[in-house]
Parts: sequence; structure tokens; C-alpha cells
Amino acid sequence: MSIARPVVRWLLATPTAPSIARGQVDAVVSEWGVPILVDDAKIVVSELVTNAVNASTGTGAGLEDPFLSWVAVRFSDTGRRFVIEVFDAAPGVPVVQADDPMAETGKGLRLVETLATWGSYRVATGSGKIVWAGFDHGGSRGGSDPVSGWLPRRSPAMPDAPPTVADDLALLGRVRQGLRTLTFPCAPGLAVSPAGVSSGAPA
Repeated sequence: MSIARPVVRWLLATPTAPSIARGQVDAVVSEWGVPILVDDAKIVVSELVTNAVNASTGTGAGLEDPFLSWVAVRFSDTGRRFVIEVFDAAPGVPVVQADDPMAETGKGLRLVETLATWGSYRVATGSGKIVWAGFDHGGSRGGSDPVSGWLPRRSPAMPDAPPTVADDLALLGRVRQGLRTLTFPCAPGLAVSPAGVSSGAPA
């Protein structure tokens, strides 16, 4: 059973980002042969991207950081586990809020934890964090382009473990530059990288 290489998309931190991310879920789960995950994965990516956009545009975000205009989503599959990771440059990490039946917001992570295993970690340099969610499944046929994503990588010895942090900014910069020249299976409206916006990216 082959392992699907990661697919990374950068999205402008706007209200349209969650729907664009849901479209990318459709693309990757179809290509990787795990359509049974599509409904749950679309709910989870929508919640995680919404949280990332809210954090990036909130009053506590540092406006001097150009990455606050963007969030990134990485999809990967080990052959037995489909993983979604969402990066934003805002400080802080998400927490599950106390259950309040009268509250109109704050229920997103409770929904996520009913559908997937999830967690978060801060990036090693600068501000920001990555929130990840994993879905175990019976196997996929793999696929996608043979390229690693910009986001921190997992240890090859533990493909199902939570991601580990890579702190080599020069390496990340080279990877990002390389991503600009590559073609991916892509839903409309997604950018390959912040500096390489596709023609359909949200303005």
C-alpha cells in the first residue's frame, strides 16, 4: 500500500478560505482512494481553517507579520491514516472550551474531537502554530505529486505520530520557492504559496 505524498495549499485568511479547503478535501480523498472520509474530513478542515482565519484576523494578532494574511493546509496519508494540518501565524494554541449549551460559538473543536484525533503545537521559530487532525482508515491507493510540504514534517520512523517541528528557516524558504514551480491536484481558488498566488486565489 503506497504512501501519498503531502499536498500543501496556501489560502488567503478570508471568510472564503474554509470553503476552498473543503474543495481541496474533495480533490485529495478522491485521488488517494479514501472517499469514505470525505464528509468528516470536510467538516474538520472547515472548522480548523475557520479557527485559523479567526486567529489571524483577530485583535491579538501581530499585524507586522506578513504571514498573518495567509493560512496553510497540508494533507497527507500514510496508507492507513489521513492527516490534515492547518498552519497560521497568530500566537497562542487552540483549546476546547467548556461546554455551554447557550453559547453560539466555541463548539468547533468539540465537533472535531468527535470525528478525528487532533492536537496542536507551536512552530519552533517565530509565532504561529499547527493544528492537526488524523483519520484512521482501512487503506488507500496513495497518489499525488512526490513533493514534501512546507509545514513541519513527521519522523519517518513514526509516520502515525503527531508531527515534529522543523526549525530550519533556510530549508523552509527553499521548499516554498520550489513549490511555486510545481503543479498539484488543486481545487479552484487555492494558492501554491503566499508569493505564488494562483490566478483563482481569493483577493
